[in-house]
Parts: sequence; C-alpha cells; structure tokens
Amino acid sequence: YLDLGSVDVAGGELNLDGFAFMVVASMPVAQTMNVFAKVGTYQWESEYSTRHGDIRFERAVDSGSDFLYGFGVNFGIADDFDAVLEYRALAFDALDEEGSNISLGVRYRFH
Repeated sequence: YLDLGSVDVAGGELNLDGFAFMVVASMPVAQTMNVFAKVGTYQWESEYSTRHGDIRFERAVDSGSDFLYGFGVNFGIADDFDAVLEYRALAFDALDEEGSNISLGVRYRFH
C-alpha cells in the first residue's frame, strides 16, 4: 500500500493512494550483499475536493494504473536482518509526471 498523501492544487486538495504489485529479481554480489531490481504497476485512486472552511463544494474521483520500477542493495547485518537502500520511481502517465524516492530501511526475514 502506498499513500502518497495530499497536496494543495488550484484552490483544492488532491489525495492519492493505492496498491503496488511488483516482481523482484535479486542477485548476490558478495556473501552478505545482494542487488535487486523491481518492476510492476501501481493501481491508484485520487480524490480532488475544494473546501471553504468545513464545507466541501466539489469532489472528483479518478483511478488508474501506472508503471513502477526500482532498484537497490541489501546488506546482511545479522542472521535475520538486512539493511536496505532502495530507489523507487513511479511514472504518472495521466499527469505526465514522475515521482521518486530513495529510502534506507531495515528488513526482517521470517523463516
């Protein structure tokens, strides 16, 4: 699930969220290090509304799907823990825009 938050646009507010479905390929490059690449789709829904105080005047809902990709590296830091550095990008065709982020995290592997 990806909640991309809300932003003020043209006198209103735009909210965007949805689900990502991705395929991941991983390759070891050292004993405790892997590189990976991801490709998939982001199924999104947006809601645009205008307000004056607590009163909503206009509301529009749209949905669609767009291309999502990413790549990164993970390092084994303990038996079941990895440190993960990842770049992810999402191309919004309807807006002719692309959003991206870089993240650093910890992953726990269940057995």
